[in-house]
Amino acid sequence: MKIFLFLCLLVLGRAADIPVEWDAPEPNVPEYRVYEKIGGIYTRIGTTTATTFTIQNVTPGTHTYTVTASNGTDESPHSNELTVTILAPPKAPLNLRRKTMQQQQIAPK
Repeated sequence: MKIFLFLCLLVLGRAADIPVEWDAPEPNVPEYRVYEKIGGIYTRIGTTTATTFTIQNVTPGTHTYTVTASNGTDESPHSNELTVTILAPPKAPLNLRRKTMQQQQIAPK
């Protein structure tokens, strides 16, 4: 059975923590290894014994993650890829200033 990742939360703005989860391929898997794909290469970013993991301090941009199962000696193939996009916050408005009011002439009645 393949390991599937599900995105639980997508945050707009600054660095975010992204919790992910997957289905166990079989009972009693000793360890899972979580990877981020950077420049086409999988880099391990953490391990867990649970079928959940929180990817911490994810910066704005597009990130791709996978997970493998390990028995300590051997490692499974990578799961499907999960791509997460964290949007950057909008830029600040520019040139805040006091609005100039024009005087209106009031005609006598």
